Amino acid sequence: MANQKIKRTNRFGGVTYNIVKHIGVVAKYKSGWSKELNIVEWNDGPPKYDLRDWDTEHENMGKGLTFVKSEARELCKLLEESFDLEDIDKIPEKIDKMI
Repeated sequence: MANQKIKRTNRFGGVTYNIVKHIGVVAKYKSGWSKELNIVEWNDGPPKYDLRDWDTEHENMGKGLTFVKSEARELCKLLEESFDLEDIDKIPEKIDKMI
């Protein structure tokens, strides 16, 4: 999967992507697709952290999010802080029941 430079055409024109490094699978679906965290070069641009759904062959993808390194670090920091809340009982019930 890594270093597979693929060019795809969509209704907006050609898009190229190169999965530089597969970091991990966040979720797998019955359809065979999976939500993955990868480092991807889009349209010959600089590599970015990329979180999105992919088919098994990495030829089709869903909408996703890309992050430069500083954004990914900030996201990690925010997630870590949200998991380390001291007053966990004060979180509204809706948030506490998140899937």
